Amino acid sequence: MDLGTRRFGLRLLGSFCLFDPEGKRIRLTSRKSVALVAMLAMSRTGERERTWLQSHLWGSRAPEQAKASLRRELANLRLALKDCAPPVLIIDHARVRLDFGSVNVDVRELEQEVAAGRRGSALDYGELLEGIDIPGEEEFEDWLRVQRSAVADLVEHAKANAWERQALEGPASASPDPRPGESAVAFASGVDPPLPRKPSIAIIGLGSADDQPMDISILEATVDELSIAISRYATLFVVRAGVSPLSERHIDRRETCRALGVRYLLEASVRRSSDALRVTVRLVDGAAGEQLWADRFNGTPTDVFGLYDSIAATVAPQIDASIEQTERRRAVFSPVKTDDAYQLYWRANAIFRRFEKSAMIEAAGLAEQILEIEPDNAWAAALAGFCHSVAFALGWADDPEKTRKAALAHYERALRAGGDDPFVLGYAAGTLVGISGDMEVADRLIERALALHPNAPATLFWGGWVDIALGRAERALQRFELALRLNPRSAVRPHSMTGIGICLIFLGRHEEAVIVLTEAAQHLSHHAVTVAALALALKLLGRNPEAAVWTQRLEQLGGVEAVSSVIRDPAQRRALAEALKT
Repeated sequence: MDLGTRRFGLRLLGSFCLFDPEGKRIRLTSRKSVALVAMLAMSRTGERERTWLQSHLWGSRAPEQAKASLRRELANLRLALKDCAPPVLIIDHARVRLDFGSVNVDVRELEQEVAAGRRGSALDYGELLEGIDIPGEEEFEDWLRVQRSAVADLVEHAKANAWERQALEGPASASPDPRPGESAVAFASGVDPPLPRKPSIAIIGLGSADDQPMDISILEATVDELSIAISRYATLFVVRAGVSPLSERHIDRRETCRALGVRYLLEASVRRSSDALRVTVRLVDGAAGEQLWADRFNGTPTDVFGLYDSIAATVAPQIDASIEQTERRRAVFSPVKTDDAYQLYWRANAIFRRFEKSAMIEAAGLAEQILEIEPDNAWAAALAGFCHSVAFALGWADDPEKTRKAALAHYERALRAGGDDPFVLGYAAGTLVGISGDMEVADRLIERALALHPNAPATLFWGGWVDIALGRAERALQRFELALRLNPRSAVRPHSMTGIGICLIFLGRHEEAVIVLTEAAQHLSHHAVTVAALALALKLLGRNPEAAVWTQRLEQLGGVEAVSSVIRDPAQRRALAEALKT
């Protein structure tokens, strides 16, 4: 950290340290003072409301006590920083702000290195706020857990940044000399380097020569809102690239992705008149130069905040789904590299979705192959556990008990390595459904995932199946329907439709159930749960000839027993078996 420019230095990675411009350490003796400064530094603007700080650091106390405690802590900070010039903290009756103009913060510098495509200077960054925890203050602990996960992703991306840019440029032989800021090792080794575990995307605003200050302001705010919304998805690594003066006609997307160290660009542009506002958003594969998705949003200059909310809510799940589909497609059609954990993961992720015995077993094997390369890969462990659980549930296992134990072992491994990842928590809950595990535990996993990322479509999907297993048809239906509204392009749409159909049967809405289950069966005619649900809905409507066709199909797939992991209630199982007797 450069302290020679009369700026203070703040280190949040590893052991917390605050230095004055001469390099002398300023000691903060209170953990809550350290936490308070860190929470300001991790804010995009450096500013927090007093009420926000009170709830996060003294939420266990009564409001008046929390208010007094914050006042005392700020007084202690003022005393510790009394000799600082210019002042580091700006405090008023409503807010507290850390002056980024006079302080270098290591996390912000790391963000800039990633955004600029530089590799990063430190070899071991350390954990965010190492050793700083405040037991009893759950809001702070939740905040810290999320921030540590985000910073760990940032560090991982910084270390892999040069490799990603090399991949976008093409073979090393095409560019024998490293560009400024790139590691010569990447070009000299001749070895394909590992890519980050997550697909990477930069959010960028594209301006034009005609843009007015108001247009730029709207564009910057749009980039901010998109960055915040998409960053909530644990499946993506997000870089906020800011606003470029280049328009969509003039930007070199491949070069921009190479410079930022990302695979994908999410571009936003704004067109405004006196009474109308249009924001266009495009998702581009930077390496392939292919537009993957685009949409336009119309509003008015007087309701820009409503427009931002609409854009963020609509775009984020669409981007997650589009990138996921692209990664799966690329992994399936690319030559298999047995030492490339990233490609193996996306290949397994694509293959298991066929929901056939051979595909599920192959996907489990690929996930276990990843774990040999990366033993702590939580995504691979979660996927391996789920694949084994499906093989167990649908009667595809040659040794059912061995398969169930494998699913449980991978489930536990995934939670140890990624228990704060909503993606992992969702698959873990799905694994418990498949192996007829403890649904109360599964329910808690879903609640935890939703606390980390409220209304995430994937978590709502898993939560719907947990609710079905618990006999909560009303809430399951709400979750499935909300998941599809948020992400209509979901890869698991047929499975969501199956869940909706089952809920409608339980709620006595049999005609509606037949409609949605018929759609699901067009894609999942080989899936016992879908087939059983459709056969039952038809039988309950008295459409016996049609029901018989699907009942025979169910027998070929293992019979009613194949859906026992989903339908847990003994009475419902008996009713299902009785209704489907031919």
